[in-house]
Amino acid sequence: MKSFRTTEYKILAYRLALVYLFYFLARIAFYSFNQAHLSVDGITDFLRLAFYGLLFDTTAIIYVNLLFIFLSMLPLLINTKPTFQKVLFWVYFICNIPAYLLNFIDIAYFSYNKTRLTTNDWALVENEHNPLTLLAGFLVQYWAILRSF
Repeated sequence: MKSFRTTEYKILAYRLALVYLFYFLARIAFYSFNQAHLSVDGITDFLRLAFYGLLFDTTAIIYVNLLFIFLSMLPLLINTKPTFQKVLFWVYFICNIPAYLLNFIDIAYFSYNKTRLTTNDWALVENEHNPLTLLAGFLVQYWAILRSF
């Protein structure tokens, strides 16, 4: 006999695995773009650093996907309905795309500050008089990163 929620849990695990895969791909892009600023001795060293990076990213992944995980695990019969699954699909993307975009912004930002983005860095944008012009200039200058996103 098939368990009540097996399919939903498999979908949840699959979607979270995709998040980890995309964070790993973002880490590869980060390394490729900032190779001159990083000291990585080889593929083994990179994979070790990527593994620890993904462990660190787990906290961010859980925070970003908390609503999605909560909705996926609600013990209600409505969870099996196609409409609810479509809502979950959109919640998944609405939560993950901004976080993934920040990862790609961080790729370009690192070459200037030699650090990753922090909440203190948002104060700079907050005090900017014309943030849309700043964003447009960023998108033009780093079109290759935007394209890979």
